[in-house]
Amino acid sequence: MTEKGKILGFIGLAKRAGKVVSGTDSVIGALKNGTAKMLILTTDVSENTINRILDNVTYEIPMYRFSTMDELGYAVSAPPRGVLAITDEGFAAKLDEKLTCYEEDEE
Repeated sequence: MTEKGKILGFIGLAKRAGKVVSGTDSVIGALKNGTAKMLILTTDVSENTINRILDNVTYEIPMYRFSTMDELGYAVSAPPRGVLAITDEGFAAKLDEKLTCYEEDEE
């Protein structure tokens, strides 16, 4: 399995554990109530969505551009998703480690 596939699988695991919110409105809600521990924005998400999300970030949080909307949606068993938030410190820390080491051109 590719490194990208492993990361997407880990995101799917976090989703099954109930530690992921996805979709713009849900992520904005998690940012507003302080439960978002990490943000992932896909590489093909719209500029408008990015701006809506960034306008609601009021505290320091790890943020990554990773994967595509189709791949991220598939990983969390949902329609295409452009943004998601990890709501658990442990999952966020492990994913932060994985994404820091990952480079898009490795695939």
